[in-house]
Amino acid sequence: MSFGGRTSASLRTIAGLRSRLSDTGVIIPPFLYLPVRGGADAGRCAEVRRIPDGRQALIAFTALDRRADGCGLEQPWIVVQTDALGYLKAEQPFDLVLFDPTFADHLTHEGRLL
Repeated sequence: MSFGGRTSASLRTIAGLRSRLSDTGVIIPPFLYLPVRGGADAGRCAEVRRIPDGRQALIAFTALDRRADGCGLEQPWIVVQTDALGYLKAEQPFDLVLFDPTFADHLTHEGRLL
């Protein structure tokens, strides 16, 4: 059976995705919204920022409205399954995931991260 181009098996997979509790007690949804840098020609990279202790943090939002509030309405973004973060980490290393951050005004311009 097909529904909108998806098979019933893939719909079961999507329906089976569940939120998880992280080691820090944060509920992690099955999908995350990641701000990205770069354009279509150069390829896109997920936003990773160095935090004060020197580690690299992947910026991730748990909802679209939080992404808009955190970095601006014009910020390009992608949606990824939480389970796929390991693949992303292999291609673009990071030490931790920073959930739903808000950036200071001096770090944004015209609705986007600088």
